[in-house]
Amino acid sequence: MNSKWEKLHIKDVALVKGGKRLPKGSNLQTSKNNHPYIRTKDIKENKLFIDEMEYVPEKIFPSIKKYTVEEGNLIISIVGTIGNCALIPKKLHEASLTENCAKLLNLNNERMHIPYLFYFFKSCIGQKLIKEQTVGSTQPKLPIYGIENIPILLPPIQDQKAIAHILGNLDEKI
Repeated sequence: MNSKWEKLHIKDVALVKGGKRLPKGSNLQTSKNNHPYIRTKDIKENKLFIDEMEYVPEKIFPSIKKYTVEEGNLIISIVGTIGNCALIPKKLHEASLTENCAKLLNLNNERMHIPYLFYFFKSCIGQKLIKEQTVGSTQPKLPIYGIENIPILLPPIQDQKAIAHILGNLDEKI
């Protein structure tokens, strides 16, 4: 390990926010509109699968509009298949996020590169640390404070960008 790497916790470099459940008695719709709703089952193999996505009805959207994601955000499943993560593509900018996922927002672009954090969470080490922060036996859950307390070693920002770029290119080839 290079001595320039910083040992921190996720909360030192990212803001972790939860998603939102639909109001009681409300249902998603399969007909497309401008309000896609990202569910945990839409994240497979650390990618978002848009084809089977459902949508928030127009009349319901105002009640959950504060729980949207932006292009480039990192999301992670916190209930069900815990630890699946994905980066939000441009196509899903302002999509609503389920309460079974959390989003991580970069606090400092000079210190942390979100795609690097994505690859960290995908790694064996990242998945092990996620499991260590998971609570509950009947219905396991990764609480927001658990994500915030995950330790991470951060290389200098240029190294993070280089690592994420190389891993991204490998992902595309695979």
